[in-house]
Amino acid sequence: MMPGVERSFWTQPEWIALYTKPRAEKQVYQRLLQRGLEAYLPLIRQLRQWSDRKKWIEVPLFSSYVFVRVDRKSYEAAVRTYGVVRCVWFNGRPAFIPASQIEAIRRFIEGNVPMEVTNSGAIQPGDWVEIEEGPFRGIQGEVVQVRGKNRFVIRIDAIGAALSVECEGWQLRKLERISI
Repeated sequence: MMPGVERSFWTQPEWIALYTKPRAEKQVYQRLLQRGLEAYLPLIRQLRQWSDRKKWIEVPLFSSYVFVRVDRKSYEAAVRTYGVVRCVWFNGRPAFIPASQIEAIRRFIEGNVPMEVTNSGAIQPGDWVEIEEGPFRGIQGEVVQVRGKNRFVIRIDAIGAALSVECEGWQLRKLERISI
């Protein structure tokens, strides 16, 4: 049981981010699957240069993070998996990641769109938009740069990162930002 956390807030399986040892993401992902847990490790292809050759390899989109969908009972098994350093917490409880954001990441990966990961602390707030056309239709995020094309960002606040892809300006619809 998680110390200092009330039982009633976690009623169904939720996606959480696990912080792993450096370069242990793939091994942790496999171990989570072996334990029967639903896990997701977004991988992208990168061309790497060695002294004698170049090679395409798959690397984690988010260094040192693996996503896992757990309930209160399977939480302990997930965080006690070899290679996991800790669960990402926010306000005294695991930082839940909406399933819609996990699905958006999956669509980005499957779409083979050029992308990069940026630290959300370095992102300057801009216009809030929704993509109206293409494989990312319905996804909302923040425009952080305009350089002939719009750079569209989906923030993943729970891990302090943002996923950035390029899309044409005509594919975006500006939304009014609602403050809470």
